[in-house]
Amino acid sequence: MRRRPRWIAASAVAAILPAGQMSAAGHTTTLQSGVYSEAQARRGESGYLRACERCHAVDLRGDLAEEIPALAEDDFLRRWDGRTLDDLFLKVSRTMPATAPASLTAREYIDIVAYLLKANGFRSGPEDLDADSARLQRIAFGAAAPQARVADEPTEALTALDYFEIRQLNARFVHGLDSAADQGTLFAGVFTADGVYVDAAGAVHEGRAALAEYARRDPDRRKGPTNVKHYIANDVVEPGQGSARGRGYVLMATRGQVGATTTAAARDDLTDGGQYWDELVRTREGWRIRRRTLVRPGASPAVPTVLPPWREPEGPIPPPPSVPSLTADDYTEIYQLYAKYGYTFDSGADKGYAWANLFTPDGVHVNAINPLEYLKGRDINALFAYGGLRLAGGFVTLNPAPAPKNPLSIAHILTSILLEPTEEGVVGKAYRLTGAVTPDGRVTLAPGGVYFDLLVRTAEGWRYQESWYLRPEIAVPQGAKRFVSPHRAN
Repeated sequence: MRRRPRWIAASAVAAILPAGQMSAAGHTTTLQSGVYSEAQARRGESGYLRACERCHAVDLRGDLAEEIPALAEDDFLRRWDGRTLDDLFLKVSRTMPATAPASLTAREYIDIVAYLLKANGFRSGPEDLDADSARLQRIAFGAAAPQARVADEPTEALTALDYFEIRQLNARFVHGLDSAADQGTLFAGVFTADGVYVDAAGAVHEGRAALAEYARRDPDRRKGPTNVKHYIANDVVEPGQGSARGRGYVLMATRGQVGATTTAAARDDLTDGGQYWDELVRTREGWRIRRRTLVRPGASPAVPTVLPPWREPEGPIPPPPSVPSLTADDYTEIYQLYAKYGYTFDSGADKGYAWANLFTPDGVHVNAINPLEYLKGRDINALFAYGGLRLAGGFVTLNPAPAPKNPLSIAHILTSILLEPTEEGVVGKAYRLTGAVTPDGRVTLAPGGVYFDLLVRTAEGWRYQESWYLRPEIAVPQGAKRFVSPHRAN
């Protein structure tokens, strides 16, 4: 189990501060008395994100593998214990950033120092911190530390179910944002009541009312149950004490207008992307995002300053769900079912039965793009996956000599899998990325559509009872409309 250090009083740290360093500057000002202003720390945060974040990370944790030191909490306070702000200012201003030392102004460097103080829990005051060396020498770490950490206290470990629930937050985020389901409340419910989303332009959307309004914005008039724009992958979660930090990759699709001779698929493309940086907390409602920041490569986002410790407001305990929740084993098996979908269909393995056996014996596959592609039962689905059916010209015919499929094909890449337990089973919703490998080895990747699935638990394990594939330009068929209802907030 990872351990988190306990706090001890500042007076105890003062007792271990070297006397020579205390007397070198004569009088020592207490950092905790507030030596910088909030406005200065905000300027410093912007400067940090421009000049320092690339190496030291947005959360100031650095990179141990690359020997880049952390600039927050335990490591930072231990490293600077007994030293003065002048030492820190000289270090930062003479050697940073590593790629262009001493390239900022003194004002920019001292603002960054103020931000580091803010990030490490030192309170602000009414005035800016000045870059005057004589004054900075009178302000020391150690005696001034608000709460220096020296002993150990357990950090709460995350369970497998915690990781799956956080992964489901990401799925609800993209489906809620792309569809604006339930007037934007599906999206807003992913956040705490006071949650913050910082978009790529640096605009801050705070509180569930503002978040729901943001989700409802639809300048292109594309939002709805089949809209597919955001793909999230590579979820990383680091545990804390009742909290966690997360990161994820995001790709964004641009949908082209369909012309007389151009299909929608031919006009769609992946045109944007970046990373999400999250602060997550466990609440009475389950895991929620307290702050999410979208950062594009090379950008300098104007994110909010460091958040104070999480304190959940008083409120009623939510009622238990009306249907049983999924266990960690359920999530594991269902995620595997979705992973196998692409491998088995794209390869046509076992003459198509590797894919057909992911369905119940009477399972149904429907592609709403092609009215002929309504296939029920394992034998007919296996024949289809193997390439033994022709679905064209208004007729379904047998293909007696199907061409072998490429076992390394990557045509069905499924992401952002949202799972909702219901009375029927589990309603799943997944986005598809469409990959292709050309004969000369080039790889293409394009946005696809969305799957609406009904999954049921059988003696063989979790299986598809129904799987409906829709694209954004296709109206939801009557048979799939029961899967489009707003999802539970939990």
